[in-house]
Amino acid sequence: MEKLEECYKVVQQSSSKGIRAVEVAEKLGVHRTTAHDYLNTLELMGRVYNQHGLWFAKEPADIKPIVVNVLAEIKEEIEKIREDYVKGNMKEADRRLFLLVFTKLSNIKLPENLKKEIEELINEYNEKLKIPTRQILFLDKKAIYERELRAAEEMIPEFLRVIEKLYIKQEEEE
Repeated sequence: MEKLEECYKVVQQSSSKGIRAVEVAEKLGVHRTTAHDYLNTLELMGRVYNQHGLWFAKEPADIKPIVVNVLAEIKEEIEKIREDYVKGNMKEADRRLFLLVFTKLSNIKLPENLKKEIEELINEYNEKLKIPTRQILFLDKKAIYERELRAAEEMIPEFLRVIEKLYIKQEEEE
C-alpha cells in the first residue's frame, strides 16, 4: 500500500503536465511493468487518470471512496441476481453472477477467507458443469442447457451467501 502512495505522490507532483509510466518507474526505482500495475490500480481506485499516455492525479475532492462505491454496486447486483433467481430466471441470474465474480470481485482485494470460499465455489460449480462426452458427441443442446441451469440453481444461493459476507463485514465496521 505504501508503494501505491509513493506512486500517487509522484504523479501528483507532476500532475500539471502529466507523467509517463516510464518516468514513474524511474522515480520509484521499479520496473516499468510494476509502475504500470501501480498506476492501473490507482486508476481503478479513482485516484489517477490516463490521457494520451500521460498520467494525472485527481484532486482529493474528486476521489470517491472506492470500497464503499464497489460494495454498494456489489450489493445492488446481488439483489438483481436474487430477484432473477426467485423469478426462476436462472440463465440471467447465472450471467449476472459470472460478471460479478469476474469483474467487480476480481478488481478488489478480498479478505483471504472470502477469496478461498469463492475459489472453492467456482471449482464446485465447474464440477457440476462437466458435460458427459455422450452429450457433447451427439450435441444434446437441451441436456447441456438443463445441466447449466441445474448447476446455476444449486450454486447461486451459495455464491450469494459468501459474497454478502463482504458488504456485511464492511457495514459492521462503519
